[in-house]
Amino acid sequence: GPGGVGKTTLAKWAYSVVKGFDPKKAWVCISETFHVAEITRKTIEEITKTTCSLASLNLLQNELQKILSGKKFFIVLDDVWSDDADNWKQFITPFHCGAKGSTILLTTRNQEVASVVQTCPSHFLNELSEEYCWLLFAANACFPESNGNQTLEEIGRKIVKKCKGLPL
Repeated sequence: GPGGVGKTTLAKWAYSVVKGFDPKKAWVCISETFHVAEITRKTIEEITKTTCSLASLNLLQNELQKILSGKKFFIVLDDVWSDDADNWKQFITPFHCGAKGSTILLTTRNQEVASVVQTCPSHFLNELSEEYCWLLFAANACFPESNGNQTLEEIGRKIVKKCKGLPL
């Protein structure tokens, strides 16, 4: 979905409520650069909560595989931009050793990324309708306390229109 629609917020909620994965749980922000070794290192550090000084991709992937082997894990890869299938195939290799029920949740703005990495159907988050956007805005901008002030509501609705259905 588009930026600001709530992908990361939804993933944070899932990450906070998911049970049965501790301590094999990690949140990794990816953003635009996707270097397999660096993402693997970040994943190891997030899971272990320690610094990883391994240098080569092979050593990093062996370490990650050792950490995950036979364990149930929940990993969030947030804000992914790369749709390079070869990089994804290489990155994902150590994750195949996890226990049944292990999960990787990925957020992206790009449908091509979702197509390349998906192992189950992706879910596209759409913008909110103008009415839902107004309800969210009004609830968070203290409009219920405006006591029906028409001018305030008019200004609020103009702001909502400018948001174009994006809650952020």
